[in-house]
Amino acid sequence: MTLQGIQPILFALLTVAMDPAWAAGKNVEANTSGYEAGVRTAAGESVNTAEFYVRRPAPLLEEYVLPYLPAGGTARWETALSYWSGDNDHAVVFALGPTLEYPLPWTNWGLTLGIQPTLFSNYESDNRNLGGPFEFTSHIGVRWQSNPDWYIGARMQHTSNAGIYDSNPGVDLLAVEIGSGF
Repeated sequence: MTLQGIQPILFALLTVAMDPAWAAGKNVEANTSGYEAGVRTAAGESVNTAEFYVRRPAPLLEEYVLPYLPAGGTARWETALSYWSGDNDHAVVFALGPTLEYPLPWTNWGLTLGIQPTLFSNYESDNRNLGGPFEFTSHIGVRWQSNPDWYIGARMQHTSNAGIYDSNPGVDLLAVEIGSGF
């Protein structure tokens, strides 16, 4: 199955997650364990991705970083393993870093942002040289929690090397995700 074949399946899963809680507009209790896992797919700039991720609590970040940021946020560590497919090549990508989440005033909606150091198995392609295997992925997104067990989200993400290599074209992607607390 190609990556283009996987994306419709993920979108179908997103549709299944939108249960009657959408119409009812009921408030949903947050995941009390702080652990989440999910899948994400993204596309943009001649790149498609499929990704599995896990988020876990970040007590040190909550203790030492969150007091200096706007109140109401939650900090987690996100670990992600991705498959990136380009025009004529592919790469396995590993990322690990902090993610902050803030509730929005609308029922069941939240804002996410983060930055993850990222390691590429293949950083050169026919049409792009990212500069080197070590990059940074930053993101900002929104998520909607349909019930206590499931959420869906969308995010814009940018991957580049922050100028540590001579070449730094960067890659911008639009991603959708579905996940669950456990």
